[in-house]
Amino acid sequence: MREGADFADPRIGVDCKPKARSVTVAGYQHQQAKGHTMTLAAEKEMTHIGESKAAEDHDHDMIHELSKRLDAYWRYDQYIANAESDPDLQRFWKGLKTQELDNIAQLKRFISSHCEVGCF
Repeated sequence: MREGADFADPRIGVDCKPKARSVTVAGYQHQQAKGHTMTLAAEKEMTHIGESKAAEDHDHDMIHELSKRLDAYWRYDQYIANAESDPDLQRFWKGLKTQELDNIAQLKRFISSHCEVGCF
C-alpha cells in the first residue's frame, strides 16, 4: 500500500483514498467531492458525451422540457384520483394540471416558431 492511502484494493492495485478531482463531461468541468470518485467504467462511459449533437442546446432543452411536462400532465389524473378523500388536494392537482397544459402550449408555440424560421 502506498504511503498516505486510506486503503488499497490489491485485486486492482488502486489507491482508494477519497480525493477531490475535476472531471469533464459534455464539455463542462465538474468537481467531485471527496469520497465520491467516479469509477473507471463510469468515467469511460461518459468520456464522449456531448461531442455530437443533432440540435442546438436551446432546441434540445425545449424538447426535453416538453417531454417532462407531457409526462407530468399525464400523471395528474392519477394524482387527482388518489386524492379523492381530500377535495383541497384534488383542487391543487387540478390547478397544476391546468397550469401544465398552458406550459405545454407555450413550449409547443416556441418549438413551432423555431421550426418556421429554420432555427431548429
